[in-house]
Amino acid sequence: MDFPTNVECNKFIDQVIESRRSIRKFKGESPPRDLIEQILQAGLLAPYAAASVSREDFRRFIVIPRESKTTAQIAAIMKRRAESWSKEMENQMQLDEFTNQRAGPFLERLKLAGEHGMPNIGKAPYYIVVAEQKGDSSS
Repeated sequence: MDFPTNVECNKFIDQVIESRRSIRKFKGESPPRDLIEQILQAGLLAPYAAASVSREDFRRFIVIPRESKTTAQIAAIMKRRAESWSKEMENQMQLDEFTNQRAGPFLERLKLAGEHGMPNIGKAPYYIVVAEQKGDSSS
């Protein structure tokens, strides 16, 4: 079996990255769970700061289906957090000229999320949370 050269592999990876797109409009049907698990397995191959973790199972994926009660709870939590973050940012903008000059558009998005919630929560078939163990050389 002939394996591709490093140059060929790099070109392929570049093509995959260049063709990447963000999706914000979702179909009604959900992809099969086994497909999601295959994608997550690929995610486990993603690079990480190996020297900072002492266990191989430091990374966890939490898959939350759109129809679960947890999705509504997440939406409520995110709305509350956006409210509090916008207040914190307004305070920071009063104290810090650098933040005041640059954070206006972000603050407006936070305020909208605090008032109306996150618009896409409940639309994607699954929400995937990637959690990693905190790196610590002493553990």
